[in-house]
Formats: sequence, C-alpha cells, structure tokens
Amino acid sequence: MTKLTLSQQDLVTAALPSAYYVAARYGRVYGQGHDWRGAVQLALCQRVGNYRPEKASVAKWGRVTAHYACRGIIQHWSPMPVAQMTEEIESRLQDREETEFEDRQTALSLLEGLDERKRRILWRIYVDGQSQTAVAHELGVSGAWIWRLRTQALAQLRERA
Repeated sequence: MTKLTLSQQDLVTAALPSAYYVAARYGRVYGQGHDWRGAVQLALCQRVGNYRPEKASVAKWGRVTAHYACRGIIQHWSPMPVAQMTEEIESRLQDREETEFEDRQTALSLLEGLDERKRRILWRIYVDGQSQTAVAHELGVSGAWIWRLRTQALAQLRERA
C-alpha cells in the first residue's frame, strides 16, 4: 500500500469526524463486536483517491464512505443459521477419517452456545482453514482483535465441556 500524501492525509483527517459518527451509529445498532472505527479509517485511506470535490463535500464523502465500509462488515458477517452451520460441520467431520472430536454431538451443541460472531470466527479458522491474519484482513480489523475473540470462544467451549 502506498503512503498518503499530505493533502490526502488532510482530507482523511477532515472526513474522520463524520465517518466516526456513522461508525458510532452502526456500533449502537449492531453492537460493539466489530471494529467500526477501524473499518471506516481503512476505507477512507483506501478510497481517498476517489474523492471529487465537485461531487460532494468532505463531510458527505466521509459519511458515504463510512456507510459503505460498515455495510460491508454487516454483509460479510450475515448470520448463518445454527442448524445450517451444524449440518455443514457434521458433514465435514464425517468426511474425515480421523477427527479430534470423540463425541460430535457434544461439540456441535457446544458451538450452538456461542454468539454468532465467535461462532463465525471459529468457523473460518477451524473449518475453512483460514489463518487469523486472513480473517482479520478480510474483516478490516486487527489480528489481535480476532485472537481475543477466538481465545474467548475457546475458553467458553472449555468451560461448557
């Protein structure tokens, strides 16, 4: 990724207050589980070259860019029904000759007890085989945030087991 010029940095800085306002609204509506502010910061930096002063003010550009960034998170993390996820895990476990789970039903019922966000992270890491870095990059959040959520989810699974 290329560095921003001083004028681009000034543009992003000027757009941040209105973008943060949008991020805070999404945080109140959809929960604080996502890095809304980080997502809008990243989106502004990535799309700074697309700004056209003749089309919109800096504040409006910041709000619109923030809306698109937040909507992208929501669409990416659209909930998968627990039943569908359970069936998918069950079919993938049956395809393997050796499995870490001695009792598949217990493992599946434990996953049902997690919230959607943590269940989705475990899904991506352990079922889809993605790295934490790939999941973090995909979501536009830090790897540390994914690590914390994964650690919390695994701790909850251990407590229930």
